[in-house]
Amino acid sequence: GLSSAYRLAQSGLDVTLLERDEIGQGASWGNAGWIVPTLIQPFNSPGAATDAFKTFVTRGGYAALRQFPTPRLAAWGLSFLRHSGSSRSAASMRTLAAMAHDTAEATGQLADELDFEVHRTGLLIPFRSDEALEGYTHTQAQVQELGYEGRVEWLDSQQVAQREPSLSDDLAGG
Repeated sequence: GLSSAYRLAQSGLDVTLLERDEIGQGASWGNAGWIVPTLIQPFNSPGAATDAFKTFVTRGGYAALRQFPTPRLAAWGLSFLRHSGSSRSAASMRTLAAMAHDTAEATGQLADELDFEVHRTGLLIPFRSDEALEGYTHTQAQVQELGYEGRVEWLDSQQVAQREPSLSDDLAGG
């Protein structure tokens, strides 16, 4: 939002930016400013709702429900489930790919103008299972079909351990 407001103001439009506290400390701060054009798989991908439900009921899962779901949350969940079909997910992914196409270049240009820190060192995505790695391989192929031109390097478990020794030694790859 902050970047959009900046560019709109630069183009001569009147812009009002609403921020709860200090500018730049809201959503941009919370997601650590990640801009990763290869991570565009939409949340509404087929199976996402099922995976989320599984983790909610799995002790030690990556997400947890801390209270009994309200009718409003249940209605939202059902709506999400209805919108998680393959055609809707594919349409979302095409849109996200188009939006992400030049984000790395645009962010670099913005960083030069506004003098903020940018790292272009890559991202390691580790996978515990061959199934998860294979699923991501499929997703990455879709991203490349949609125009992603960045470098992708597939690592086996030993290569992951060499790059990041602090990770678990039971990974399938990355």
